[in-house]
Amino acid sequence: MEPKLLLVEDEPGMLEEMQTYLQREGFRVLTACAGKEALMIARFEHPDLVVLDWMLPEVLFIQFLQQVDIRSTAQI
Repeated sequence: MEPKLLLVEDEPGMLEEMQTYLQREGFRVLTACAGKEALMIARFEHPDLVVLDWMLPEVLFIQFLQQVDIRSTAQI
């Protein structure tokens, strides 16, 4: 089973390039362009790994860390 990765990046070009690379490396990649969307995906999809842009619209990096379920097994 492919590891599930949540990729959060607000620059579409960068998001697409990173997604393509990570898929080639064997990850099932979920994507989000903003903090609120990323929080929703993280809560419902329970990714194995989260790659998070430091500066996001709507939710700051630290706010994301505070709001995501701390019982999750995801590596951020």
